[in-house]
Amino acid sequence: VLVALRGPWRSWAPARRLGAVAAVLLLGWALVGGLGAYATATFSATVGQLLVLLLVLPLLLAQTIPPDLLRLPAAAAPLARPVNAALLVVAFLTLVMQTPLLGLSLRSTAGHLLLTLAAVVVGLLTVPALQSRDGASAAGLLLAAVLLVQGWHLRSTGLPVADGFFEELDWWWGDAPGDQRLAGAVLLAGAVVPLLALVPRRDFTRSA
Repeated sequence: VLVALRGPWRSWAPARRLGAVAAVLLLGWALVGGLGAYATATFSATVGQLLVLLLVLPLLLAQTIPPDLLRLPAAAAPLARPVNAALLVVAFLTLVMQTPLLGLSLRSTAGHLLLTLAAVVVGLLTVPALQSRDGASAAGLLLAAVLLVQGWHLRSTGLPVADGFFEELDWWWGDAPGDQRLAGAVLLAGAVVPLLALVPRRDFTRSA
């Protein structure tokens, strides 16, 4: 990624360069670092990985990458609107949480890889929308509300969502129900991230 940005990189402000490096490091941590390693072992880490790839990484990229550097293909142009991008993330999360995709991801390394790569693609498609302010408030509130509802559901339901795929680890939540409640807490905490998109961005235009 940094090699691809080598040309415009020279004219960027130091804060923008730092943000680009942080985005690359965050992506590596989520895919092959500590978070990526535990995401195939516990439900809570899988949920955390999805939130990083769908919300945190795109928000960091939106603050860092110039708007003209990441352009959507014509077929995906409607996703430049924040509400449409938020609906895409909601649809993706719902598909993962409410279908056998979650179980497939936790059972199969290849399935998990495909799921995380799909999350990366979905996250990248939302970056232009995060750089737009038109409709950003509605999109942020929508995403936050969905994460709160899903997080509360995971913490309160007695039905196992990922039971049978949990690999026993010597941690304080060492059972499937405890890990599911932790996953719910991760979703509840993740509801803060869409609201951060409403905070005015720093102006990098003087050192584009």
